[in-house]
Amino acid sequence: MKNKYLKLIALMVLLTSGITGCTKKEVIHSTEKETVHIPPPEPINRIEGIWTGSYTVEQSPDLGEQYYSMVLKPDGTLINETQGEGQLHIANGTWEMDGDKLICNTICIYGKYSNIGVRQLHTASFDRKSGKITNGEWKDLSSQGWGGSFTITKKTDK
Repeated sequence: MKNKYLKLIALMVLLTSGITGCTKKEVIHSTEKETVHIPPPEPINRIEGIWTGSYTVEQSPDLGEQYYSMVLKPDGTLINETQGEGQLHIANGTWEMDGDKLICNTICIYGKYSNIGVRQLHTASFDRKSGKITNGEWKDLSSQGWGGSFTITKKTDK
C-alpha cells in the first residue's frame, strides 16, 4: 500500500515538473558529467510573402521612384509586378537564397511590347533576424543592360 502512494506521489511530481518545465525560456539538460544550457531559439523571419515598394532606373533618374512588388512563393517561384511611366508590367520567375543573398530570375510576360520576353536578374540581402530586405538591385539581361535599385518591405496581416 505504501508503495502505491509513493508511486502516485512520484507521478504527480513528474507531471507537475513537466508542466512548469514547458514555460521556461531556457532548456537545461543535466547529466552526471556536465550541464548544458540551451538558449531559446532566435525568431527567424521567413522571406516568403508579399513585398512592395519602389524601384529606380539608373539610366533614367528623371523617372524617380516607380511601383515595385514581389510575391515570393514557398515553392521557389515568384511574381514581379512593376509600374513604370503608367504602364503595368508583370514578370514570372524563380527565386533562391544563397546564404543571406536573395537571387531572382524573371521574364516579362505582360506590359509594354518591347519588354515582353525580357529577362531580369534581381538581387538583395535578406536579414533573417530583422526580416528586412536591403540593397536591392535589378538589371536586364539583354544587350540594352538597363538596371537600377529597388526598396521593398514585407506586407503583414493586420
